[in-house]
Amino acid sequence: MFHDFKSILLASLTDFAQLKPGMDQVISYLNEHHIAYGTTTGYDSEMLALVLPIAAKQGYQPTVNITSEQTNGIGRPAPAMLELASDKLEITNAASVMKVGDSINDILEGQNADAISVGIIDGSNLMGLSQAEFDALSAAEQAALRTKVADEYKKVGADYILQSMVELPALIDSIS
Repeated sequence: MFHDFKSILLASLTDFAQLKPGMDQVISYLNEHHIAYGTTTGYDSEMLALVLPIAAKQGYQPTVNITSEQTNGIGRPAPAMLELASDKLEITNAASVMKVGDSINDILEGQNADAISVGIIDGSNLMGLSQAEFDALSAAEQAALRTKVADEYKKVGADYILQSMVELPALIDSIS
């Protein structure tokens, strides 16, 4: 079953490898402020090989990309991938690490690594809608869905919850 799933996923990954809205501003901010960043992912190296060149063309070029293959199969929500990313980025203070994600496991990974955990609502795994599907909802439906996602992040103890990636530079500034 997994083999079939992976084949379908590999065949469709390039169709959906679009950065979240606002990522161009976040990337510019990180680069301008010399803030190192990396990725921890549920993808394996074969999947990353397809996605990373597409992400790079959109400006996303993380210093490190960590998969569970690099942590002896230990993935989220365990802290192993985030800890390895921090080690490779030569970050020694876990409290200075920010784990930004769009799923419950992202938030838990951050917590388990003693990092600051930030949940992103729009375009999230929890929301489960494409941008077009979200845009087709009424304003009231969009607001209700955003509230539902925020509540899920609150339940698992996210340190911060942002509607979109556009808000991340301001959050970093306020924490710094």
